[in-house]
Amino acid sequence: MSISYFDGNDATKLGSRVVHPEQPESKLRRVDGENIYLSKASSTDFRQKIEAEVKSGRTKWAQLVIEIDDISLAFWLPAELDAYCEVFATTPFPTARTLLKRSPDSTELNSHWLSRLPKKAKSGKFRVRFLRYVETRPTALIKFQDFYSDST
Repeated sequence: MSISYFDGNDATKLGSRVVHPEQPESKLRRVDGENIYLSKASSTDFRQKIEAEVKSGRTKWAQLVIEIDDISLAFWLPAELDAYCEVFATTPFPTARTLLKRSPDSTELNSHWLSRLPKKAKSGKFRVRFLRYVETRPTALIKFQDFYSDST
């Protein structure tokens, strides 16, 4: 788990939500000099929350990256992490279409964070490991939550 800090209103546009060790599709952006590809998976809800933070004047950002089983997931807001945890705890595991209330705009469905997750991250085993890890409240997670509890 790691946390990185960024300045600027557009900082969140630079970051990704899912980090892939190899290129599963041509639309991913390669990290300079590294064999890592970024996928900007999000949802309208997350984009609106980030936009609200920008409108409220936030110019300092923290990005939390959680890596489990060679899968890295990145979060810009604690609410984003909470939403992942809520969905990961759901049984049966929903689809992006289910989360979008069965009436998605076709582009929203394709870019929704759940549809962008690697297959391995959708397994019950991964989700349980992810939730257990988050429940341990590692130091980086506490710093991430504290960062956003301060109005910056």
